[in-house]
Amino acid sequence: MLSPSSANAEPNLKNTAEIDPATIDGGAFFSYSPGLPAILHGLRCTLAVSTYQAGKMILVSSLNGKHIRMFGKNFPRPMGIAVQDNKMAVAGKYAVEVFAKSKGLAYSYPENPKHFDSIYFPQTTYHTGFTDMHDLAWGNDGLWAVNTAFSCLVTMEEGFHFAPKWHPPFITELSPDDRCHLNGLAMQDGQPAFVSMLGRSDTKEGWRGKHHEAGLIMDIRTNDVLLENLPMPHSPRVHGNKLYFLLSAIGKVMEFDLTTQSLRELCDTKCFIRGLDIYQNFLFVGTSTIRQSSREFADLPVSRELPLAGVKIIDLNTGEIAGTLSFSERVLETFDVKIIPGTIRTTIFTMSDEQALQGIMMANGYNCWMREIPKS
Repeated sequence: MLSPSSANAEPNLKNTAEIDPATIDGGAFFSYSPGLPAILHGLRCTLAVSTYQAGKMILVSSLNGKHIRMFGKNFPRPMGIAVQDNKMAVAGKYAVEVFAKSKGLAYSYPENPKHFDSIYFPQTTYHTGFTDMHDLAWGNDGLWAVNTAFSCLVTMEEGFHFAPKWHPPFITELSPDDRCHLNGLAMQDGQPAFVSMLGRSDTKEGWRGKHHEAGLIMDIRTNDVLLENLPMPHSPRVHGNKLYFLLSAIGKVMEFDLTTQSLRELCDTKCFIRGLDIYQNFLFVGTSTIRQSSREFADLPVSRELPLAGVKIIDLNTGEIAGTLSFSERVLETFDVKIIPGTIRTTIFTMSDEQALQGIMMANGYNCWMREIPKS
């Protein structure tokens, strides 16, 4: 466990990166510790970060273990991210978008052959309306989402904006009232298992005013409250026989042993934290600045630390912070972080990109680029 004096240490900070043109503005608006590129390169992965405040999906990787590659893509209010095999889903302002990854089209990309090792193309859009979708996760039954506005878990299905599957037992009506601020989802064995919320309320935004100490984690399979009186729990994730989650109001990463029912603090980040992924021996945790315009957030215990938005990488075995990424401006809040395994130079095309119309993926594995898009 890091001591309080070293918990936020960021030695030898750098701000050098390969920044793809027309995506993230150049300049020294970010810094990172040497541990960040070293870990990403060693794991051969890309870190995906969503920031609804800045309206971007940010992809971070390292080609050499010393510097980072950073790519940003505009998205409408991106929040939850789900990654499975060759798919990635992103929850946005009015829709959940699903992208498919192609290595073959990346290899033959006409504008820059052999530059990318994979490219994500838009495949499916689920129009949800403004339902404030938070966490996303793929399970045995398809794509699950936390529908915060309606205080329920839902699946994405054709023909509907969403299909309600579960809600806390104290919620008496499904209406767009954000009654308990249901926000996080943990899967286990391909099924939803645990959720986090900021309060036990059945009235419109009834969680507000007591969210510093009234948070819950529930086992949805039994409707039992697993943990309560928590300071703003977010981002529960199951790893092995343990449940990890964040206490955003006090900046702590917690570990709950599902076998012994014992709870312990893994790391005190001294930041407002939200967004968690676990990959191999590391936890990737999103950090945010405090909204000074909101009285509810300005008086949080972590507000005195003046944290920056970014990501902290925590050693799962020791609880020590092994790497950091910090944004000094533009990006003020992060929502979710996810690891994309097996790629270090990827990109995303959306329907606003002409390339998304030119790249063709087929179920038989054949890929090609159309030379010309008809004008009419």
